Amino acid sequence: MSDCESDIVPFNNERKIESSHKRTTSTGKRKTPTKSAIISKKNKTDIFGLRHERNDECDGSSTPVLSTFFVTRLANGNERRTANTSGEYYIDLKVYQTNDARETDSQELWRKALLRLKLQTDGDTIQWRKLQAFVQSADELFMKPPTFFSSNA
Repeated sequence: MSDCESDIVPFNNERKIESSHKRTTSTGKRKTPTKSAIISKKNKTDIFGLRHERNDECDGSSTPVLSTFFVTRLANGNERRTANTSGEYYIDLKVYQTNDARETDSQELWRKALLRLKLQTDGDTIQWRKLQAFVQSADELFMKPPTFFSSNA
């Protein structure tokens, strides 16, 4: 899934559209697709014609918009909240139960996250300052000298 993780699957009536183009009448002439089929084909992801009413994250503009969301795992599913944010930094944070992290394939691990947060923010926000404090406190746990890996290898 792209960064535009909307978790919403649009109604896809592509099969209906394709079949309407291939239908023929009893005389063998090809039927002209209906106006609704043509409109549906143009707006597969905007079936209600509402895209113009909001600043959509996946509108295909030249500057990609980074999705911002907060997902918490519940006993019977997930709860997802979104926000419109901007800033110099983009944070991608996931929190797992240790056993889930050990026992799950890395490609599927995101599904097991207790919390998933993607947030764009500036360096002068309270969220950024608290993240800095957390990273600095976590750094204190790593007392061994670091190992250097060249990016030129």
